[in-house]
Amino acid sequence: MTATCNAVRARLWLTTREYGEATEAALLWLHLADGRVLAFRLAAHLLGDDALIPAIVEGIADDARGEVLEVDVPRALLLPIVLYAAPAAPMPALAWGHARHAEARRFAAGLDQGILECLARLDAHRFWSSCRNYNRLVSGEEGRRRQQAVERFPVLAAPILLTAHHATDTCGGKRFAWRDHDDEVVDAALQGRDLAGVLAAHYGVSRSLVRAPVCSEMWGDLGIAHTRMVQLLDRIPAHARPASRAELERGAPYVAALERLVGEPALLELAATLFKPGWAALWTALEARFNPLGNAIDDCRDFLRVAMARALELDANLDGDDATLGHAWLARHGLTSLLDASVRWHRHPRQTAIVPTRDIPVPALFGVLDRNLSIARELLDYDTLADEGDALHHCVASYWDDIAEGDTRIVSLTLPKGGRATAQYDIQQRGDDLHFKLVQLRGPCNADAGYLMELFAQQVEIHLNAPELRPQRVRLGHWRDTVSDTPCRPPALRLDAESERRLSRALAWIAARRNPPLPAGALLFSHITGYAYNRDPALETRLTPGQLLELVREPDNPHDPLAVLVAWQGRKLGYLPRPFNINIARRLDAGEALVCRFARAQPERLPWDRLECVVSGEAV
Repeated sequence: MTATCNAVRARLWLTTREYGEATEAALLWLHLADGRVLAFRLAAHLLGDDALIPAIVEGIADDARGEVLEVDVPRALLLPIVLYAAPAAPMPALAWGHARHAEARRFAAGLDQGILECLARLDAHRFWSSCRNYNRLVSGEEGRRRQQAVERFPVLAAPILLTAHHATDTCGGKRFAWRDHDDEVVDAALQGRDLAGVLAAHYGVSRSLVRAPVCSEMWGDLGIAHTRMVQLLDRIPAHARPASRAELERGAPYVAALERLVGEPALLELAATLFKPGWAALWTALEARFNPLGNAIDDCRDFLRVAMARALELDANLDGDDATLGHAWLARHGLTSLLDASVRWHRHPRQTAIVPTRDIPVPALFGVLDRNLSIARELLDYDTLADEGDALHHCVASYWDDIAEGDTRIVSLTLPKGGRATAQYDIQQRGDDLHFKLVQLRGPCNADAGYLMELFAQQVEIHLNAPELRPQRVRLGHWRDTVSDTPCRPPALRLDAESERRLSRALAWIAARRNPPLPAGALLFSHITGYAYNRDPALETRLTPGQLLELVREPDNPHDPLAVLVAWQGRKLGYLPRPFNINIARRLDAGEALVCRFARAQPERLPWDRLECVVSGEAV
């Protein structure tokens, strides 16, 4: 490629201030004869210096892959920086009638409008309308086929064939070339082959989902990664999935709340059961009963914390945490039951939930803060905290142990016209100082607090982190270092009768999972965890039931000293899952010769639990 073939069709000069930046620099867009659009950042005094353009074009003439960061140009003390994440069609922050705005519109009018529209449709999620992506689609026949693939499968093909930028970037210094590359998908797209099969293999999902209407439009911000949502949808029966992007995005915040509640693997496992009534039907029914539904799901965390404390009273050897209990409750009783139990508990949290386990003074940071009659008051003892819960009809009293252990701070907020809410600020160590972050704000009966209250809560967060409170934060840090040595009394808990019965059944479900029925003579029958990181579809076809696998102890594994690696002919498959590896690890450490055999591969499952094995003590 030569500079001659890269003659300039059009050029556009703007200043960074005209593009909305506070700094002073020059920006240059070039539309080349080969169709590409390139953007550059230059020193401010070079603005409008068209004499530089031939040298700039010459400097990038042979850079077909877009790897150059700076162009070596004579007379430029600061070399022009290539802006791969700048928009291909720049629109300055100027009035529509401004002359520079008109120039920008004329520049954009000369570009391929079909490509611009294609990229703009993807901008519902991240930023796709960049020079980098425009140039990938404008490059002859290959570009046309990339565009066809992205338009047909935007959610699934775009992250592989294009770059998902977090935002526009007119500062430069990065190539922004990363994408979820897959040679098979790229080859199929460039050769014009059917993409459904290779996309299904790439994501580990069914072809029916790849072709589903819900995947025919780019999704917006869902609160969870698009890849995880794709995997979740594949677990839902086809007739129960959302039928459109609008349906998907309506329920996505609730899915994100459920993932926070029980974790990603549990949610994937429960998907088929949870969404059996249908995606839209489930959320419609729950919204009618629990409003606002997102808050109601989040509030289940408080109930599960108390229910887990009660569970440990019933079974001191119980393995797991609040998420484990949430998984069991959903599997045994469903989401409506968990929400009902949470609502019942939140009606009377003080009577049914917690007594303080630590009776120690908590140091204040500011005590009471008055900002033009907007009052913030720290809640530093259990009785005051419980009074706040009684007044606002929520369960803030159950957070006392977190306060007494120095992990969080609860503040009561009151506005001049009578609005009231409770704010939670989590505490994190940052170097030799503490940092406070607003994580929850609730009004009476756990309702949303409103815009003005949110602004006040953010002002309190700024005050908590202000330099003038550093001495108080230092004292609080020293107190946190000593509070863990303070003995605590175990809570005496009791749930309502219905919740007690359902908790008992959930604990029975956990016990059954902890000790599942085994084949005759087997010590363990389990999936191979971690296979998602070592996935090989060709390998799955070569494994047959009964084949010997290798067990390798890894006592120095930084994540689990009881780790047991599972391999086949020297190739790592994954590990025996925790906590089921305990018995196997101890037997191997004692010198027992255990045998592991491949049981089966289930292609319809996600890679997390696709391969299963059996461990026994038989002789080889």
